[in-house]
Amino acid sequence: MTQLNRRAVAERVRQTLLKLEELPASGRVVQAALEATADRRCTSERLQEILAADPAATADVLRLANSAY
Repeated sequence: MTQLNRRAVAERVRQTLLKLEELPASGRVVQAALEATADRRCTSERLQEILAADPAATADVLRLANSAY
């Protein structure tokens, strides 16, 4: 794939993701993430593993992390 094609694909994916208003997060993943964050021994790697199981939860976390909130 050429550099131009990669950029075009990346832009298309970005535009598609921007159109998504909200995805419902899995209750099981949200519960696991809440339990993990309550555990002082939880590592960022473990939280990453939990959130990676649910694209909607990942999108919510990224949206919050990139906001001015």
